[in-house]
Amino acid sequence: MSLFSRIAIVTGATSGIGEAIAKKFVTHGFGVVGNGRNRVKLASLQEEMGQAFIGVSGDAAETLVLDELFVKTKEHFGREADIVVANAGRGLVGSVKDADLSPLADMLKINLTGTLLLLQRAAQRMVEKGSGTFP
Repeated sequence: MSLFSRIAIVTGATSGIGEAIAKKFVTHGFGVVGNGRNRVKLASLQEEMGQAFIGVSGDAAETLVLDELFVKTKEHFGREADIVVANAGRGLVGSVKDADLSPLADMLKINLTGTLLLLQRAAQRMVEKGSGTFP
């Protein structure tokens, strides 16, 4: 039997809302696989939360990183995730009127494509294990 009531994957877990969600899950007895691009912050979170948290560094728009999230979940916690929080994202700096649009393709890759790929992988696994409902 697992030490953790539920297992969650949280992208964008190294700051802001994602970090707060990961910490809240751990305080409620969840195991968390957190993702972010800041390796130092992930290591700090692992130290802070112990066995309840494992970090996977990398860009959540990259398929290899997304696949690693699910592999590490199974390896570290012994089962698939019950919850997936697609929190990673980027925005444009400045006002819409003056913003530099050159990073727009990268922003769409993480905010749209990466999110859809993550949710697709989660849905496939959840359907396989008979949890959740999907159209």
